[in-house]
Amino acid sequence: MFAFLLSVTAVNAQNVVKKQVPEGFVTKNPAASMPRVLRAPSVPNRIALDEGERIMGFYDTDDLDPNYALCLNVAGDYEIGTLYPESVIGKFVGGQITKVRIGLGASIGATTLRIYPVTRGTEGFIQPAVAEVEVATTQKDWNEITLPTPVTIEPDMDYLFSYTYTEKRNNTFPIMVDYSVNPGGAVDGGLLIYGNLGQGEGWYNQGTSMGNLCIQAVVKGGSFIDDDIAVSGFDLSQKYFKLGGADELGYSFDLKNTGNITPTSYTLNVTLDGEVVETLESPVALSNSSQTYEGKIALPAEIALGKHTIAVSVATINGEVPTENVDDDQQTLSFCVYNESVPRQFNVVEQFTSINCGYCPMGSEMLSALQDLRDDVAVVAIHSSGMDYGHAIPDPYVLPEGDNLAYTFTTGYPTGMFNRYYVDDPNMNSEGSLALVLSWNGSSQAVAQMFSESVVDASNSIPSFANVNIDAEYNEDNRQLTITVSGDAVDGFKDLVEDAALTVYLTEDNVEGKQINYSVGSSYLNYVHNNVLRSVVNENLYGDPVVWTGDNTYSNEYTVTLDDEWKPENMKVVAFIGRPITDDSQLDDVWVNNANMLELGTSTGIAGVTTEGEAAKEVARYSIDGAKVSAPVKGVNVVKMSDGSIKKVIVK
Repeated sequence: MFAFLLSVTAVNAQNVVKKQVPEGFVTKNPAASMPRVLRAPSVPNRIALDEGERIMGFYDTDDLDPNYALCLNVAGDYEIGTLYPESVIGKFVGGQITKVRIGLGASIGATTLRIYPVTRGTEGFIQPAVAEVEVATTQKDWNEITLPTPVTIEPDMDYLFSYTYTEKRNNTFPIMVDYSVNPGGAVDGGLLIYGNLGQGEGWYNQGTSMGNLCIQAVVKGGSFIDDDIAVSGFDLSQKYFKLGGADELGYSFDLKNTGNITPTSYTLNVTLDGEVVETLESPVALSNSSQTYEGKIALPAEIALGKHTIAVSVATINGEVPTENVDDDQQTLSFCVYNESVPRQFNVVEQFTSINCGYCPMGSEMLSALQDLRDDVAVVAIHSSGMDYGHAIPDPYVLPEGDNLAYTFTTGYPTGMFNRYYVDDPNMNSEGSLALVLSWNGSSQAVAQMFSESVVDASNSIPSFANVNIDAEYNEDNRQLTITVSGDAVDGFKDLVEDAALTVYLTEDNVEGKQINYSVGSSYLNYVHNNVLRSVVNENLYGDPVVWTGDNTYSNEYTVTLDDEWKPENMKVVAFIGRPITDDSQLDDVWVNNANMLELGTSTGIAGVTTEGEAAKEVARYSIDGAKVSAPVKGVNVVKMSDGSIKKVIVK
């Protein structure tokens, strides 16, 4: 596993100023403009808060994402800090800081907590610490520190919170930042380091490239209103309903008191497409910590196809309609109702690997067993440079696009995404990440069976709404490969899979090279690499817009020139259609809707392949509602052929 090394910039020891560009420092993953699709599910704050106490920070839940644990790239003694600006302090002015919470990715042993007032302005002067607490020991996760004397938050003052840390270059990553759990919330000054990092001793400002340091303050009092409630963490039991199927929608949300006084009563409205369908009378006993409520609403029998919205909002507090601080009084989500789906053609696995990862062959072995187990799995082995540091041989199969994909989706090897589906089972996904660990104890076959049932089948709970057909023509004279990806979509596809994106990968099998393999030793050995990503064919790394040729038909065409070293008879085209990737994407909203795979050797008449000209054979059959069947069933059957095509037949 790996995490990010900080690239830091020196600033004056007495001021917090804008980030400068230094020389001599590197970032392990340089793709700073790449989206990060790693917002962990929101966890209500578990800390016990007294009457009038609140969490002050860049976010106020218990979320910590281990994928964003950092370390410095220079050994030494440091202070790691964050500056709370006016936007965070807000109505906490006049309140008293009673505790501080430090989130860590690993223990740092003993530390010293300090709180510095900072004069507000473009060159904020850092004043002497108003609190300094020695902490004998620390742990991974949150560390709660009670101040011997509370600190009053003064007007027109920012506050810098810090802890001491010794970097020993021992490959632990303790510095937790909030990039994924607080997306878009990074501020300049949110991550500061004090020490000598190449330009003299002083505060070094990381700017906004990694997010803010995970520090929270517990504050009692301030200038808040008496009656206020916040709604957060809204979630649905499912987001796709087949017309005439399930008739209830389960939901959950978090509630907490954010006013000075705990309300004696309150009401919430649950609305469906803007109409109130349920009023909840004081459903949970409020406190200053989040409480979770779960409920259900009945879906109307005549509900229309397409997208719908459900919302929960604060209606009254102590009998009065709230008029102040109402920005956090409502949460809204959408779900879809569909009538038709299409069979899943292939399940795409994006595997993150490296020749310098000794455990990665275990992941490849498991995925090979998964492909032996089922005929609908397409694997793309994405090599990236995260394990190159300190190793003798850089990974020769790394593409810039592969590095960027790894930067977006994973921080460790061997890992893999299955249809980019978020698995919320902590037994399978203890890190709460989109990319799952692939190296498990046990036989490859047993682990493959577990992934088939618990991950691949689970990902297919999201219906497919378009098929993916791949045609390819190869010109041996100029080594140009022309790829056409086309398909038919169900009515309403553009609502069901909003802003759909198409991705096309080119992979190669039987690539002989070096690999560290802990199963047979710790040195480089000869190894046969399969499914190696050779090209991201689409122009946008995260998928091109679908080119619609009719109301429900699409066709995208690409041309790629094969490298002289690539063997076309060993290559495959993997294409999939799904949700787009942006900085605002959520873990559970980037899924692949359908995928297909085409082996060039068996489909384009490339020399040396003996299967050219063979007739396509039936490889799978489905009923019209998408259920896989072992034999023809009465009515319309959907038949998947060995060349990837789909046809409908009527069985009488």
